[in-house]
Amino acid sequence: MIFLDTNSIIRYLTLDVEEQAAEVNQLIQDNACFVLEEVLAEVTYVLSGKYYQFSRIEIAKALKAFVFTDNIVVASLSALEKALELYEETNLDFVDCILAGYGIADREKIFTFDKQLKKLINRESA
Repeated sequence: MIFLDTNSIIRYLTLDVEEQAAEVNQLIQDNACFVLEEVLAEVTYVLSGKYYQFSRIEIAKALKAFVFTDNIVVASLSALEKALELYEETNLDFVDCILAGYGIADREKIFTFDKQLKKLINRESA
């Protein structure tokens, strides 16, 4: 299995360096590729920054399509799918959305002092 880094995913999603985007696309077509949640968090940070200026909705849409691509492997697809939904709908940062995704979709216990995160998990889990 091949682990993808932030830059390879950015190239794949934005097509801003066509030859690299094509190389990543071929790599994904030919191999199982694992993506760490930490890498996806960095992708959201880069895409929302000054250079790309993607909206939360655009980021969530792009990452949903990406993680459901054949040969893309993540730790928990259900938690990540919920995290992307929450990222699109709330103002929580992506890491908190991942935690909430695990708490809601995978029914994992999440310990936090963050009132907004705790409220969201409790509301969604009810």
